[in-house]
Amino acid sequence: MVKTLESVMEYQSKHVLKRFLKMHDLPRHEAELIFEDTKRYLWLNAKIAEERALGKDVPDVYISKSMVIIDEMWHTFILNTREYIAFCEKHFGEFVHHPPDCPKYFNNLKKLGEEKTNEILLEEMIALVFDHFGEEVSMRWFNTYHKYAHLNIVH
Repeated sequence: MVKTLESVMEYQSKHVLKRFLKMHDLPRHEAELIFEDTKRYLWLNAKIAEERALGKDVPDVYISKSMVIIDEMWHTFILNTREYIAFCEKHFGEFVHHPPDCPKYFNNLKKLGEEKTNEILLEEMIALVFDHFGEEVSMRWFNTYHKYAHLNIVH
């Protein structure tokens, strides 16, 4: 069972932040905020997976192009393997795999084509983030974090 968002947000990791800051020349406060948003993202991913397992029709959770810095922090967290596994098991009851499952995306892709499917996916993701975390987080994920696109992160 997925723990509360509040429980997830209490989690801190000096190791993840230290590794992330070694790889990226960012102010510490920005890295800390990105880690906070990565925890939000992981919680949302696990919460939606839990609801889907209960048979609910829920949107897919994914990393949009504007959220590439969250994906980078997620990768950094995963590299701290033992810590990441323990975090996932404690807060979500299971390991959160990368990349996330997107069953609706692949279903729609067959029926609607790539352009329309991507449009729906983004609209649903923005609404999901807004509904769970509010306007400030939504604006940061889909607008502010665009400034990190120049990092050209490739995995």
